[in-house]
Order: sequence, then structure tokens, then C-alpha cells
Amino acid sequence: MNADASTPTSRRDRIELISAVLIGLASVLTAVATYQEGALDGEVRDQNTEALAQTSYANDVYNDASAQQAIERDWFFSWNVAHWNDQPAAAYLADAMPPEVWVLIEEWNAAEDDGILDPFSPEAVESYPAYGDLPSVGLLMRGDDHMGAAQCAIFAGRVADNRGGWLSLSVIFLAITLVTAGLAALLKSATAQYVVLGTAVVSLLFGATLLVAGGDRDGAQAEVAEQVFESPDEADLCVDLE
Repeated sequence: MNADASTPTSRRDRIELISAVLIGLASVLTAVATYQEGALDGEVRDQNTEALAQTSYANDVYNDASAQQAIERDWFFSWNVAHWNDQPAAAYLADAMPPEVWVLIEEWNAAEDDGILDPFSPEAVESYPAYGDLPSVGLLMRGDDHMGAAQCAIFAGRVADNRGGWLSLSVIFLAITLVTAGLAALLKSATAQYVVLGTAVVSLLFGATLLVAGGDRDGAQAEVAEQVFESPDEADLCVDLE
């Protein structure tokens, strides 16, 4: 009779030990996942703020570039009108205008296509190399740099959000482990205990797997790059900057 009485007690002791081990492992993994998830949430906020700031800088620079190009166009057309009408103002304008605009005027007038192309168009840069030296073009390039930085910040934010999503799922499965492992020790039926413990073990494995996925920066970058960029080269540039 003593042997029969010891069987449930022995089983209960084993169940309690296994439950304690599962609860301990799940608690540690939950702490790790929660910490990493919080850090990634902060990174998402920081990158979104950076993206907005860089976009704002880019718009300001693009506005400056538009204003600068309007001035350059005014010099360009004013000189050509004066020149075509043999007005003395042409000589004054040539001396007063920025040298980069004057070189562009010379290239435009000497072009074999008789200056059909818009000299301020990026498409005409092969015909008029001086276009690339204009102050407005330098501003446009600065604006493009800011937009590129904004795109990279968006990319980094989405990578962090992607990893945070895996960690959130990890925390859910680990919470299931904590609940089911604790419940197993309270049940009296051996079958129910083993079923619940099995559920706890499976949830722990899922949670650990998702925790590893959340730590895989390279995998997240590859997945997000397909959504954000048209060319792999663009993604590689942003990855190199991190």
C-alpha cells in the first residue's frame, strides 16, 4: 500500500521539477525577449524621427535648388536675348553672371544641335558638361543625399520593426509556457499533466525559435530590402552605413 501511495507522489515530484525547469527557462527567455523588444521599439522611433528630419532637410535644400536654378535661368536667357538683339547689355551680363552659367551658355551656343536641348535638364548633361558645375546642381545633389539618408532610416526602422515582431510572438509563446508549466503541477490526472507539459515544451521551443529569429539582423534586412528598395545595390548601401 505504501508503494502504491508513493507512485502519485513520485510522479507529482517529477512534474513539479519539470515545471520548475520550464518556468525558469521561459522566465529567462522572456526577460531577454522583452529587453530586446524594448530596445528595438526605441530604435524604430529613433529611425522614424531621423527619416522625417532628413526628408525635411531634403525639401528645404530642394527649395533652395529651385530658387538658385531660377536665378541661373534668368542669367542664361537674359544674356541670350541681349546677344541675339545685339544689345550692349550682353557684355555687362557676361561679366556679372556666375562663371558656371557663362560656361554653360558657351556650350549651349556651340552645341551641334543648335541648343535645342534644355541646358538645365539632367538629360542634357552629356551635351553640356557645365550643367554639372552649376550651384543649383550641387544643391540638388545635397537634397538627394538627404533623401537617401531618409530612405536608409526608413529601412533601418522597418528592419527593427520586423525583428520586434518576431520577439513579440516569442513573448506570447513563452507566456503560454509559463502558464501551462505552472498549471501542470496543479493537475491530478497524469494524462492531463503530460498533455499540458507537452504543450509547455512545444511553446518553449517555438518561443526560443522566434527569439533567435528576432536576433537575426541579416535575415530581417534581406526580407525588408525586397519591400523598400527596387535595387539590391540601394539596400547594400544602407546596410554598409549601419
